[in-house]
Amino acid sequence: MRGHDQGQAEALVSAFIGLSPYRKAIAPLLGDITRIALANRQVGEALATVERRADFRRTGRLDLAGLGNEKAVILAFLEHIRFASPDFLRSVGEWPLGEIRGRV
Repeated sequence: MRGHDQGQAEALVSAFIGLSPYRKAIAPLLGDITRIALANRQVGEALATVERRADFRRTGRLDLAGLGNEKAVILAFLEHIRFASPDFLRSVGEWPLGEIRGRV
């Protein structure tokens, strides 16, 4: 997804967030998720492939039938984001990091 403006990339990532079972929890992190996705070669390439295959730039929609293996890569990335998020870590007593074990 190199060469895309932040708004285009965020629209695509937002569409994927909408497919995630964690969408409610991770949607507020859209800007950070997009930045991290674009910095990650595997996720960035998967997004670029889906964007081309689904003609997302023109339609603004994802074609679920055409997501291929990239769907698994991107949804796994979003799942990782969810379970590494401050909100989730706080819910299990690990935010700030190590708080539950008395570490600061």
